[in-house]
Amino acid sequence: MRKIVLMVLVSILTIACKEDNKMSSSENKTEIKFKDLNFIKSKSQREIEKYLIKCNYNLLANQFSNQWKSKENQDIVQFNDKGVLVFLTYNHQTFEKLKIDMEKSTYKYFGKKMKTNLEVETYIKNKETIFISTIINPEDGKKVYSLTFI
Repeated sequence: MRKIVLMVLVSILTIACKEDNKMSSSENKTEIKFKDLNFIKSKSQREIEKYLIKCNYNLLANQFSNQWKSKENQDIVQFNDKGVLVFLTYNHQTFEKLKIDMEKSTYKYFGKKMKTNLEVETYIKNKETIFISTIINPEDGKKVYSLTFI
């Protein structure tokens, strides 16, 4: 009888730990995807803020209004009430994932332009435009990748 009770307890604990791991991994998943950025870009300020809080972002106290930084990395989202949303990251992998997802979407590529060390690629769908750029941060020399939704 003890063996059966012990087996049941071990089974319950094992299942509970697996479920807890699943829940914590999904709760901690704060990586923003292209489809999310594309979806929230046209939402109200309040809806965008709710989404960013859910994704573990904090409002930055600086001269730029509505600039939010991830608590887990250096990703930044900035938006205004005129429909412009900018996503900035130092992480090349994050940038590549977003770019690949964007290229799979219905946005059409309209070319690349280079002007004063700034490379900008343009994607358009209906009356929506996305500019993708890579610049060097003069303060630390690191590359900054951005997606600007207009």
